[in-house]
Amino acid sequence: MLFALFPTVGCASEGAYALLGMTGIISGVMQAPLTGIFLIVEITGGYETILPLIVVSSISSTMSHYIEPASFYFKELIERGQFLRPGTDARILSDLNIRELIETEFVTVSENMVFRKFIELLKTSGQNFFPVIEDGSDEYKGMIQISGIRRYALDPGMYDMIFLNQIMDTEVITASLENDLQEVLDMMDINNMDSIPIVENDQFIGMISKTRVLDLYRRELIVQTSVH
Repeated sequence: MLFALFPTVGCASEGAYALLGMTGIISGVMQAPLTGIFLIVEITGGYETILPLIVVSSISSTMSHYIEPASFYFKELIERGQFLRPGTDARILSDLNIRELIETEFVTVSENMVFRKFIELLKTSGQNFFPVIEDGSDEYKGMIQISGIRRYALDPGMYDMIFLNQIMDTEVITASLENDLQEVLDMMDINNMDSIPIVENDQFIGMISKTRVLDLYRRELIVQTSVH
Protein backbone atom coordinates (compact mmCIF):
# COMPACT_ATOMS: atom_id res chain seq x y z
CA MET A 1 0.00 0.00 0.00
CA LEU A 2 2.81 2.33 0.87
CA PHE A 3 4.50 1.66 -2.47
CA ALA A 4 1.28 2.43 -4.37
CA LEU A 5 0.94 5.77 -2.64
CA PHE A 6 4.63 6.66 -2.72
CA PRO A 7 6.45 4.83 -5.53
CA THR A 8 9.74 6.51 -4.71
CA VAL A 9 9.79 5.05 -1.24
CA GLY A 10 11.04 1.83 -2.73
CA CYS A 11 14.33 3.53 -3.42
CA ALA A 12 14.82 4.50 0.19
CA SER A 13 17.60 3.10 2.32
CA GLU A 14 17.22 0.18 4.68
CA GLY A 15 17.43 2.64 7.56
CA ALA A 16 14.31 4.41 6.31
CA TYR A 17 12.36 1.15 6.40
CA ALA A 18 13.58 0.54 9.93
CA LEU A 19 12.33 3.97 10.98
CA LEU A 20 8.97 3.32 9.36
CA GLY A 21 8.75 0.01 11.21
CA MET A 22 9.57 1.70 14.50
CA THR A 23 6.88 4.31 13.86
CA GLY A 24 4.33 1.61 13.13
CA ILE A 25 5.14 -0.30 16.32
CA ILE A 26 5.12 2.77 18.54
CA SER A 27 1.88 4.12 17.05
CA GLY A 28 0.17 0.73 17.21
CA VAL A 29 1.18 -0.20 20.75
CA MET A 30 0.58 3.22 22.24
CA GLN A 31 -2.27 4.12 19.87
CA ALA A 32 -0.68 7.54 19.68
CA PRO A 33 0.16 8.33 16.03
CA LEU A 34 1.62 11.77 16.70
CA THR A 35 3.94 10.35 19.36
CA GLY A 36 5.29 7.82 16.86
CA ILE A 37 5.80 10.43 14.16
CA PHE A 38 7.52 13.08 16.23
CA LEU A 39 9.65 10.62 18.18
CA ILE A 40 11.19 9.31 14.96
CA VAL A 41 11.56 12.81 13.54
CA GLU A 42 13.34 13.81 16.76
CA ILE A 43 15.68 10.82 16.49
CA THR A 44 16.58 11.42 12.84
CA GLY A 45 16.66 15.20 13.07
CA GLY A 46 15.10 15.55 9.62
CA TYR A 47 11.74 15.71 7.88
CA GLU A 48 12.60 13.85 4.68
CA THR A 49 10.44 10.85 5.62
CA ILE A 50 7.63 12.77 7.33
CA LEU A 51 4.97 11.87 4.75
CA PRO A 52 5.56 8.08 4.84
CA LEU A 53 5.76 8.32 8.64
CA ILE A 54 2.31 9.93 8.77
CA VAL A 55 0.80 7.22 6.55
CA VAL A 56 2.39 4.31 8.44
CA SER A 57 1.56 5.80 11.83
CA SER A 58 -2.07 6.46 10.90
CA ILE A 59 -2.61 2.98 9.45
CA SER A 60 -0.92 1.26 12.39
CA SER A 61 -2.81 3.12 15.11
CA THR A 62 -6.15 2.76 13.28
CA MET A 63 -5.77 -0.99 12.76
CA SER A 64 -4.57 -1.45 16.31
CA HIS A 65 -7.54 0.45 17.70
CA TYR A 66 -9.90 -1.63 15.55
CA ILE A 67 -8.46 -4.87 16.90
CA GLU A 68 -7.93 -3.68 20.49
CA PRO A 69 -9.75 -0.42 21.44
CA ALA A 70 -7.61 0.10 24.53
CA SER A 71 -4.00 1.20 24.47
CA PHE A 72 -1.49 -1.28 25.88
CA TYR A 73 -0.87 1.10 28.79
CA PHE A 74 -4.56 1.55 29.62
CA LYS A 75 -5.85 -1.97 28.95
CA GLU A 76 -5.41 -3.25 32.50
CA LEU A 77 -6.98 -0.12 33.99
CA ILE A 78 -9.99 -0.45 31.71
CA GLU A 79 -10.41 -4.12 32.60
CA ARG A 80 -10.43 -3.17 36.30
CA GLY A 81 -12.80 -0.29 35.63
CA GLN A 82 -10.24 2.25 36.87
CA PHE A 83 -9.55 4.12 33.64
CA LEU A 84 -11.03 7.59 33.91
CA ARG A 85 -11.68 9.17 30.55
CA PRO A 86 -11.46 13.00 30.29
CA GLY A 87 -14.80 14.75 30.62
CA THR A 88 -16.46 11.97 32.65
CA ASP A 89 -17.84 12.54 36.15
CA ALA A 90 -15.33 10.18 37.75
CA ARG A 91 -12.37 11.85 36.00
CA ILE A 92 -13.49 15.36 36.89
CA LEU A 93 -14.11 14.47 40.54
CA SER A 94 -10.72 12.74 40.75
CA ASP A 95 -9.04 15.90 39.46
CA LEU A 96 -10.66 18.13 42.09
CA ASN A 97 -8.51 18.62 45.18
CA ILE A 98 -10.57 18.28 48.34
CA ARG A 99 -8.46 20.96 50.03
CA GLU A 100 -9.44 23.60 47.48
CA LEU A 101 -13.10 22.79 48.06
CA ILE A 102 -12.98 23.51 51.78
CA GLU A 103 -14.45 26.82 52.90
CA THR A 104 -12.53 27.93 55.97
CA GLU A 105 -14.02 31.35 56.71
CA PHE A 106 -16.18 30.18 59.60
CA VAL A 107 -16.54 31.75 63.03
CA THR A 108 -16.36 29.08 65.72
CA VAL A 109 -18.15 29.30 69.05
CA SER A 110 -17.38 27.94 72.49
CA GLU A 111 -19.43 25.10 73.90
CA ASN A 112 -19.77 27.16 77.10
CA MET A 113 -21.16 30.24 75.34
CA VAL A 114 -24.47 31.38 76.78
CA PHE A 115 -27.27 31.46 74.22
CA ARG A 116 -27.88 35.22 74.56
CA LYS A 117 -24.31 35.92 73.48
CA PHE A 118 -24.76 33.60 70.54
CA ILE A 119 -27.90 35.47 69.47
CA GLU A 120 -25.91 38.72 69.46
CA LEU A 121 -23.27 37.04 67.30
CA LEU A 122 -25.95 35.74 64.99
CA LYS A 123 -27.24 39.25 64.29
CA THR A 124 -23.99 40.23 62.59
CA SER A 125 -23.13 36.93 60.90
CA GLY A 126 -24.24 35.41 57.62
CA GLN A 127 -23.29 31.86 58.60
CA ASN A 128 -25.83 29.06 58.67
CA PHE A 129 -23.45 26.72 60.50
CA PHE A 130 -21.41 27.42 63.63
CA PRO A 131 -18.75 24.86 64.64
CA VAL A 132 -18.67 24.38 68.39
CA ILE A 133 -15.25 23.90 69.96
CA GLU A 134 -13.99 23.05 73.41
CA ASP A 135 -12.41 25.83 75.44
CA GLY A 136 -8.65 25.46 75.73
CA SER A 137 -8.12 22.61 73.27
CA ASP A 138 -10.17 23.93 70.32
CA GLU A 139 -11.39 20.36 69.83
CA TYR A 140 -14.43 20.07 67.61
CA LYS A 141 -17.48 19.14 69.68
CA GLY A 142 -20.49 19.62 67.43
CA MET A 143 -22.40 21.98 65.18
CA ILE A 144 -25.01 24.66 65.68
CA GLN A 145 -27.34 24.82 62.68
CA ILE A 146 -29.60 27.85 62.45
CA SER A 147 -32.50 25.70 61.32
CA GLY A 148 -32.18 23.59 64.46
CA ILE A 149 -32.33 26.35 67.10
CA ARG A 150 -35.40 28.23 65.93
CA ARG A 151 -37.51 27.23 68.92
CA TYR A 152 -34.89 28.59 71.32
CA ALA A 153 -34.37 31.79 69.33
CA LEU A 154 -38.09 32.56 69.45
CA ASP A 155 -38.20 32.33 73.26
CA PRO A 156 -36.19 35.22 74.81
CA GLY A 157 -36.82 33.76 78.24
CA MET A 158 -34.42 30.94 77.36
CA TYR A 159 -31.51 33.18 76.33
CA ASP A 160 -29.80 33.19 79.73
CA MET A 161 -30.80 29.68 80.72
CA ILE A 162 -29.05 27.53 78.15
CA PHE A 163 -25.53 27.09 76.84
CA LEU A 164 -24.49 25.97 73.39
CA ASN A 165 -23.30 22.56 74.59
CA GLN A 166 -26.92 21.86 75.50
CA ILE A 167 -28.35 22.55 72.05
CA MET A 168 -25.48 21.75 69.68
CA ASP A 169 -25.86 18.84 67.30
CA THR A 170 -23.25 16.19 68.07
CA GLU A 171 -24.62 13.71 65.52
CA VAL A 172 -23.60 15.65 62.42
CA ILE A 173 -21.58 13.41 60.10
CA THR A 174 -18.05 14.69 59.49
CA ALA A 175 -15.45 13.95 56.83
CA SER A 176 -11.67 14.23 56.92
CA LEU A 177 -8.87 15.15 54.55
CA GLU A 178 -8.26 11.42 54.08
CA ASN A 179 -11.59 11.00 52.29
CA ASP A 180 -11.64 11.49 48.54
CA LEU A 181 -14.28 13.73 47.00
CA GLN A 182 -16.50 10.87 45.85
CA GLU A 183 -16.64 9.52 49.40
CA VAL A 184 -17.55 12.98 50.72
CA LEU A 185 -20.35 13.36 48.17
CA ASP A 186 -21.67 9.89 48.99
CA MET A 187 -21.73 10.79 52.69
CA MET A 188 -23.65 13.97 51.92
CA ASP A 189 -26.17 12.14 49.72
CA ILE A 190 -26.76 9.30 52.18
CA ASN A 191 -27.31 11.73 55.05
CA ASN A 192 -29.23 14.31 52.98
CA MET A 193 -26.68 17.07 53.69
CA ASP A 194 -25.95 20.19 51.65
CA SER A 195 -22.74 20.87 53.60
CA ILE A 196 -20.43 18.67 55.62
CA PRO A 197 -17.82 19.60 58.29
CA ILE A 198 -14.23 18.58 57.66
CA VAL A 199 -12.54 17.51 60.90
CA GLU A 200 -8.91 16.38 61.11
CA ASN A 201 -7.32 15.19 64.36
CA ASP A 202 -10.39 16.46 66.25
CA GLN A 203 -9.82 19.95 64.86
CA PHE A 204 -12.39 21.75 62.73
CA ILE A 205 -10.87 22.54 59.30
CA GLY A 206 -13.83 23.94 57.39
CA MET A 207 -16.93 23.00 55.43
CA ILE A 208 -17.52 21.53 51.99
CA SER A 209 -20.81 22.44 50.33
CA LYS A 210 -22.47 20.99 47.26
CA THR A 211 -22.64 24.50 45.84
CA ARG A 212 -18.85 24.81 46.03
CA VAL A 213 -18.35 21.36 44.50
CA LEU A 214 -20.74 22.15 41.65
CA ASP A 215 -18.96 25.43 40.93
CA LEU A 216 -15.51 23.84 40.68
CA TYR A 217 -16.95 20.84 38.82
CA ARG A 218 -18.32 23.19 36.16
CA ARG A 219 -14.95 24.96 35.81
CA GLU A 220 -13.03 21.67 35.54
CA LEU A 221 -15.51 20.33 32.98
CA ILE A 222 -14.96 23.40 30.82
CA VAL A 223 -11.17 22.94 31.02
CA GLN A 224 -11.24 19.22 30.18
CA THR A 225 -13.73 19.47 27.34
CA SER A 226 -11.93 22.45 25.80
CA VAL A 227 -8.55 20.67 25.92
CA HIS A 228 -9.73 17.25 24.79
